[in-house]
Amino acid sequence: FPSHDISQEERSELDWFISECQLIQWKIHLEASDYQDFGKRVLENFLRNSKKKANREDFFRLKNCCKGLPAFICGAGPSLKRCISSLHQFQNKGLFFAGGASISDLGFFSLPIHVAAGVDPDPSWERCLPLGSFDSLFFFQDRFSSDLLDQIQGPCFRVPHAFGLQIGSQEIGFDSGDTVATFCAALATYFSCYIVTGK
Repeated sequence: FPSHDISQEERSELDWFISECQLIQWKIHLEASDYQDFGKRVLENFLRNSKKKANREDFFRLKNCCKGLPAFICGAGPSLKRCISSLHQFQNKGLFFAGGASISDLGFFSLPIHVAAGVDPDPSWERCLPLGSFDSLFFFQDRFSSDLLDQIQGPCFRVPHAFGLQIGSQEIGFDSGDTVATFCAALATYFSCYIVTGK
C-alpha cells in the first residue's frame, strides 16, 4: 500500500483492485480443488451428464420466469437451524432454493424445496442422499456428481458454468457462480426473483 496520503478516488480504485485480486485468487483455489485427481472425476461427471436428458435451451427459456417473487436461499450452515421458525412462517410466501446438503436439511425440517441445485463433483452421499426423494426442479452444472444426478426424480436443467471444462461455445449472459450458494443466488437472479436476506 502507498505510504503517502491518497485521494478518495485512488482509495476507491485500490479497493476495487484488491477485491478483484481476491476474487481471482478464490476462483483459482476453487478451480484447482476440482482437479486434485487431475480432473478425472470432473471429466467423468461431464461426459456422463452430457448424455442426460437435460437441455440448456430449456434453462434459457426460464429467464425472468418468477419476476418479483421472493426467493429464500437456504444453505446448510449453522445459521439454518436458527432460522427454521422464520422460514416456516414464509414457506407459502416465496420460493425456497436449496443446494447440496441443505436439500436434506430442509426436508428434515419439513420445509418446501421449490428449486434445488447441485455443483459438487464428489459430495457426501450421506448428506445428499435425499436428492432422490423429491421431485422439485433440479438445476446442475456439468461438473456435478453424475451418480447423484442419476437419483433425481424431477425435471433437470443443465446450466452453463463460466469456469472449468467447456466444450463448444459458452453462452453469454449468465454467471452461474462457483459454490452451491452462489449458484442458487444466480438462479434466483436469473429468474428475476427478489432475494430475501436475513440474519
